[in-house]
Amino acid sequence: MSNTIDTTAYQAAELAAKSLLRRLDRNANFRPFFDLSVKDGVMTANHASWDCVDMSSRFIDAWMLARQMFDWPLTEEEDAVKRYLLALQSPTDGLFYDQSLQSQGDPETADMFCQSRALMALTTWYLETGDQMVEERIERLIEGLWNVAAHQDDFCYYPGHRYSPNGWTGVSAYDAKDLGPGALPAYGVLQILPLMRYWESSESSAAIRLIRALTNFFVHHSAVVRPDGSFRGHLHSWGILPSTVGALKYAIALENEELMRWCAGVGNFIVANSSSFGWVPDGIDYDDGILTGETCCCTDLIHLGLKLAEVGAVECLDFVEIMIRNQLLENQVRDVSHLKFASPEVEAMTLGAYDSWVAPNDLTGCSELGLEGCCTASAIRAFYLAWAHAIEATGPQVRINLMMSRRSEWVDVASYQPWDGLLSVHAHKPCDVLIRMPGWMEGADIDVSVHGDTEPPRPDGSYLRFDEVSPGTRIDIGFPVRERHSTERIRGTEYHLTWRGVTLMKIDPPGKVYPIFNRTLDSLREQSTFDLARTKAAPKVIW
Repeated sequence: MSNTIDTTAYQAAELAAKSLLRRLDRNANFRPFFDLSVKDGVMTANHASWDCVDMSSRFIDAWMLARQMFDWPLTEEEDAVKRYLLALQSPTDGLFYDQSLQSQGDPETADMFCQSRALMALTTWYLETGDQMVEERIERLIEGLWNVAAHQDDFCYYPGHRYSPNGWTGVSAYDAKDLGPGALPAYGVLQILPLMRYWESSESSAAIRLIRALTNFFVHHSAVVRPDGSFRGHLHSWGILPSTVGALKYAIALENEELMRWCAGVGNFIVANSSSFGWVPDGIDYDDGILTGETCCCTDLIHLGLKLAEVGAVECLDFVEIMIRNQLLENQVRDVSHLKFASPEVEAMTLGAYDSWVAPNDLTGCSELGLEGCCTASAIRAFYLAWAHAIEATGPQVRINLMMSRRSEWVDVASYQPWDGLLSVHAHKPCDVLIRMPGWMEGADIDVSVHGDTEPPRPDGSYLRFDEVSPGTRIDIGFPVRERHSTERIRGTEYHLTWRGVTLMKIDPPGKVYPIFNRTLDSLREQSTFDLARTKAAPKVIW
């Protein structure tokens, strides 16, 4: 036995947070750099319009969620980015405006995609602090969105992609259904997700009014998603996948089983078009030359899987685990030795950054395509989501949903994959413990011991049950971790895969820009030196 506890997720999340912190431009009021890309063979940091509302919002959300996991103090950088974001909100209409265009002589615009990111940052901020000022900012934004939306019957939509007092630019979301998927008909409705989380905490009447109208448009009138859950288009940048997560939260609140099934259909369609190891395509059934995946899509699908599991589709957690163990870790730039940089500062930004143009075997964004900052922030959110939902306690009953090492006030969990097939649970308080057994373990030889004494497994649905566990009790679940080989065709290319259990170790052929999935047990051990004692026992904020 190796005695190596898997803490790769925490190590990756911390490295990503440091990368994100280094993207802040202290010479521009802490405005983040959105783009890291190669120009003439050299990696450079570049400002873009997405720096403003999108990236500043994502930084706030990701950094605050990282503080949920790690015992970090408030920082001057966090306060500075918060001031920067708040300054972008119009005192007139409550929307958040991209002010970077002023230098080009263009009017300020409020991008509808970016309004969702501002809502997300403000909601995380509100959930952590309950600050009345933040609540007032959210309510002003909701009012502004309601006022600029077009209203019909029981739904509303936005007449374009970007709003300014001079008028809209882009295609009407309502008209887009007749113009094909390139018109981005779901672009603005991903506001549903942060609106729902804010409403769950505040019961805001303005929020639920906008949620209801946007959800009705997305599900019933936009023609984005077919009745069977299939669609054409990009998952994250077009808003389809995160909007589905928001619609599912709305369905759960209303106990609307039909809408829950609709959301599950979307999830099943995406998983069916993804790889066995968690590579998620950026777009489906839409040929615009982009045959890569975006880390943001992984985060959205993890969130959808976790919420579907809440309403009984526990099997969704299998794919969540696979993504966290494989694609989410491999999407990160951890070796910069073969890259050239415009400055040491750009090198520091690149180390730990996440790719936005991931091929199944390659980080192609380490090129002129670029490492967009949104994906680094999204990766932090993905690790937080997995951590927050890995252990759930309801009274004296504790559910261990993911085979992920984690501390809690009730139990500590140590996962020894991929080195050993072992999950150990140490109880701190009297409780009933339920440990989920992933679908891939069905039929496998499972050894169960309590305090070193072998016990027969006691199945309870997808879980093993242990009643009246006393403080100090150790439960060990042993299972086989074997090497195996498989072949998979993804987007027209055949890949040969080498696995150890459910950990993908190697892909052939290798990538050409920044090859990934060339793992060894030793290399994974180097990525798992994070001290679990540095993590918190419980989240204050739940998404």
